[in-house]
Amino acid sequence: MKALINVEDSIINSVSDYFEIDLEESKKKSQFFVSSIEEIIAELESTISKKIINAPIDQNRLLQFGVAASGSTFTLSDGPMPVMFFDDIDYKDDFNSDLVVTNIVDYRKSEVSQGLEVNRAINEDEWLNNVVSQRMQTTCFQQLLKHSAWKEVEFDDAKSLVLKAVEDSQSITDNDQTPIMFIGPWDVYKLIDSSRWEYGREDEKLPLDISVESNKPNGYICHIAGIEIYRLPFSKADFSILLSKETFKKINIKRFGDGRYVEATFNTENNTDLTGTLSLSFGVECKFNATGCFKYISRNPDE
Repeated sequence: MKALINVEDSIINSVSDYFEIDLEESKKKSQFFVSSIEEIIAELESTISKKIINAPIDQNRLLQFGVAASGSTFTLSDGPMPVMFFDDIDYKDDFNSDLVVTNIVDYRKSEVSQGLEVNRAINEDEWLNNVVSQRMQTTCFQQLLKHSAWKEVEFDDAKSLVLKAVEDSQSITDNDQTPIMFIGPWDVYKLIDSSRWEYGREDEKLPLDISVESNKPNGYICHIAGIEIYRLPFSKADFSILLSKETFKKINIKRFGDGRYVEATFNTENNTDLTGTLSLSFGVECKFNATGCFKYISRNPDE
């Protein structure tokens, strides 16, 4: 209906000529028409707004959000990196740790209101699952960084960093464990990525055995001298970490029931708000057996 407001001058001119109406009179009447349409639109918007404001929150809809957001994130077989690296997973009804909460602000109340028909995104379930999956990734790594003892070394260039990591990885393989590395800085990623392809300049490549395996999870880059290499899920991280794959022991997940590992809630600041905050909450507690962990800090991560 809003399209009716935009009456082009060419149409007014054509109507005036065809019906032999004074042009100024036509413009005046067209303005009356536009004003009438604007009043109708305003009344419709006011009616719709009142319905949304008075509509109760659809709790069943929020339960569906929780199921969709649970998706494949909370299983060892289908979970994101590094969930798939853990040896064991346990689902608990009693969960003592703080929940991880992701808030989606300015979410339309009409999407979660009872008795209202709205056009929903066809990929809504996938979007909810992706939001939680990405938060799960960062949370696991945050717990790893917090609860492990790291041997820190700083580097001025990416090549020296990678060569040092390969040297340190020997202490992991000597214990019959598998070295795995997660890189953050762009310069380290760029060096490794260019080294694994034939088109890279030979003088810029790493003098190491590099291979790429198939059927690896998202974030995988390659293997370097037996080290499994992945990207860290942090933006602009100035560090990389090396540890054994056996570090990832067990992960505990909060269970909400009804096949849900995510609880969805919706709240508005005021009773008259048309938008609010959609909150997605889950509980995760990671257990690590962290020994021989190395942290490499890049002094010039963006070069």
